Amino acid sequence: MIPQVSGTTIDQVEVVQYPSYTYRVIDNQIVGNIDGTEAIQQAIMHIWSTERYDYPIYSDNYGIELRKYKGRSFSYLKDTIQKTLSDAMGQDDRITDVNVTGVEKSGKDGAVIKFTVTCDKGAFNMEVSANGVL
Repeated sequence: MIPQVSGTTIDQVEVVQYPSYTYRVIDNQIVGNIDGTEAIQQAIMHIWSTERYDYPIYSDNYGIELRKYKGRSFSYLKDTIQKTLSDAMGQDDRITDVNVTGVEKSGKDGAVIKFTVTCDKGAFNMEVSANGVL
């Protein structure tokens, strides 16, 4: 039996996307507000710095799984970081695509990952450091 909702049809449901207006955080201090691409970049950095499953305040879908690279080779990181990054950033509904454009070794146990983000505000390039990951 199909559930019936009285008085409402699918045509009457309006999907609203809220603005990405949020606090600007610099050096762990709130220093104003941001919106648009800058807010998405800040969200990406927050996702990047949050290990998935480590913090009960976040759902199991939030964060990135970098711990799995500990003790692995640089080539393993290079081969799998695209999927790891896409899975992590895909949880933000403003982000439609993430494409890794470069991975470089940094020190003996780190890497620098360069990628392009496509979102509802356009596309932009980002670079993140993964120190102590390997």
